[in-house]
Amino acid sequence: MITRYLGLGATLAPVLLATPLFAGGPGPVVVEEAPVAPVPAAAPITDWSGFYAGLGYAQSTGSLKNGTRTDFNDGDGVSGFAGYNLQNGKFVYGGELSYTGLNDMTLTGTPSTELTDSIDLRARLGYTIGRALPYITVGYSTANLDTATGSVDLDGVNYGLGLDYQVSDRVFLGADYSKRDLSGSGLDADPETLGLRVGFKF
Repeated sequence: MITRYLGLGATLAPVLLATPLFAGGPGPVVVEEAPVAPVPAAAPITDWSGFYAGLGYAQSTGSLKNGTRTDFNDGDGVSGFAGYNLQNGKFVYGGELSYTGLNDMTLTGTPSTELTDSIDLRARLGYTIGRALPYITVGYSTANLDTATGSVDLDGVNYGLGLDYQVSDRVFLGADYSKRDLSGSGLDADPETLGLRVGFKF
């Protein structure tokens, strides 16, 4: 009798061990891997490097000091500019040369005294944000002051800031503010301009 029970046990043991669900045991554990979120691609950096040139329109104001300080009447004019940009990552730096011709920027009470134009050589440093390029400038300027007795050459430093925005790979629009501290022949002038411009990359 014992031998028969042992034989039956030996026959059922592999079956019971191979099918734990019959005994109420847990089924096989399935481990699901968590989905991996896609890594967003880095936004492309706008390329500002290379030569560029363009035209602009500027409004100007300022004053002239000759013992006493007198304001200029507000003037306006067109400008032309050309420059070159170098780019390192998002930092953009370079140089720009511009000419601004001024109209009606006469001295208050003395219409024979008029600031007629300026030439600006500027270093620029900017940081690209998407398609926008905010920047600061510093440089050297010359200007021409017509008076009743002749023409006076003024020169000095300029500084300012601006923002350019690429509307296509070749075309950009911008706004620019520049102030100048100029002197010559005992006169001091501080003309400043606020302008809009359109430029083309080459």
